[in-house]
Amino acid sequence: MKRLMLGLLVLILAACGSETTSTTAPSTSNGAANTLGSLTIEGSFARPAFAAATIMQTPTMATTPVSPTMGGGMSGGSAMMGSNSAAYMTIRNSGTADNLISASTDVAGKVELHTVVADGDVMRMEQVEKIEVPANGEALLKPGGFHVMLLEVKQDLKVGDTIDLSLTFEKAGTITLKVPVQMPSAQ
Repeated sequence: MKRLMLGLLVLILAACGSETTSTTAPSTSNGAANTLGSLTIEGSFARPAFAAATIMQTPTMATTPVSPTMGGGMSGGSAMMGSNSAAYMTIRNSGTADNLISASTDVAGKVELHTVVADGDVMRMEQVEKIEVPANGEALLKPGGFHVMLLEVKQDLKVGDTIDLSLTFEKAGTITLKVPVQMPSAQ
């Protein structure tokens, strides 16, 4: 049951101090890194999404018509999705502790920092105020954990597209990344 709930959550996601300085990173691919002070951002990507809501169907529901008024969500067997996406990355820190405090992009109406928490047998997303990047450590933003949630997507995000995503850190300032849209690799 936990695997089913986590799988549904992953599918729904396909549908999370000092003066601020701004840096625009060069165009990157999934393996490229961007730096801002002691921070290095690597392996960034965003999930595909549709601007207009579409119906999510699991293999067992492939022939079942679903209307927007039928409910849905993780426990309803079907869900409306497509207006949200998420961005993931690894943030390495070779200096003092910092915090990712916000993110923004022109392709979404709203951007939030999220994590995924277990609530009994159900996995659910929860907004967080910040994502800690420990001194001489890293913050891993990945499916099923911390992520940058892109809400109210304004345009289709197709595999192969690239979006601009700005990350603001409490101490290091702001960096704008070129983030490729792709499907996550198998974990």
